[in-house]
Amino acid sequence: MVARAEVATVEATAAVAAMSAKPGSVGVQRTRCSALMKLATDAAGAQAVVHTRGMTAVVAAMRLHAADVEVQRGRCGALRHLAGGDTAHKHAIVDAGGVAAVVAAMGRHTADADVQYSGCGALQHLINGDVARKQATQAILNAGGVAVVVAAMRRHTADAGVQRLGCAALRNLDATKSVVDD
Repeated sequence: MVARAEVATVEATAAVAAMSAKPGSVGVQRTRCSALMKLATDAAGAQAVVHTRGMTAVVAAMRLHAADVEVQRGRCGALRHLAGGDTAHKHAIVDAGGVAAVVAAMGRHTADADVQYSGCGALQHLINGDVARKQATQAILNAGGVAVVVAAMRRHTADAGVQRLGCAALRNLDATKSVVDD
């Protein structure tokens, strides 16, 4: 029997290769980023996405297709799942420019509750309690993350998920303020 990690690596490699081969194709970016997001929902899949430099491919798609809300929605979701992983995942997101990409998506697609939910979740997870938090917190502050989280909460007052993750992100940012100030 083939191990889950091996299958996930093959799937992630194929997704990243397709995204790299056709960066201008919105359809390829949507479907392959969705595949990476699904992989990122378990530990073996998330590790495969990190190992194959999937974060770089996701962030590149976000930058190239900034106006496409579906691309942004799926990519923010993928980064939210990956940010909930271990420290290596968080560092990979920050190093790939994922914080700036999430903040930009949230700023551009303010009306889309799913982008706001996943964006707040990604930011919240990135600064949730480990050694990556100082780097992630500084990246969030530099990118204007506080303003987009507050704007998301103001715009989506009836969305409990946006409110919950927005509050969590702001709480975590406040808790790490002294870490960044040192």
